[in-house]
Amino acid sequence: MGLTFRELPVDEWARLIADEIEPFVTVGLPDPDHAVVVVAEEDGTIQGVSLLLETVINHWSIGSGARRSPSMVSGLWNATKEVLDAKGGPTIHATVADAQVEVQDMVERLGYHSAHGKLYVLDVASCVLNGRN
Repeated sequence: MGLTFRELPVDEWARLIADEIEPFVTVGLPDPDHAVVVVAEEDGTIQGVSLLLETVINHWSIGSGARRSPSMVSGLWNATKEVLDAKGGPTIHATVADAQVEVQDMVERLGYHSAHGKLYVLDVASCVLNGRN
């Protein structure tokens, strides 16, 4: 059969566990309403996975005169949470520059926690793998 690449239909996602692909074996399968799985198969066995997750980036912007207003912050958050709940967004993330220590402190007080590693962004159109076979 050789090596093939394709989007894995949701009705085949159990194969990710059967073929012992991490992190699915350990943490389970993602929500199919918010994920797409692309696989590399060799002779009918999954050998590689590219998991595309729908994500929500949270950006706060509050005018300088209202930044210390608890009602502004809580009201904006409550309205944001209503939208997330309605659309099924269980997590959000924010990027805060290393130089913005006061903003990092604020988001941590709100309950965000620092992720390990570094955030990388790829401009899909300029990926060095484009056009390679």
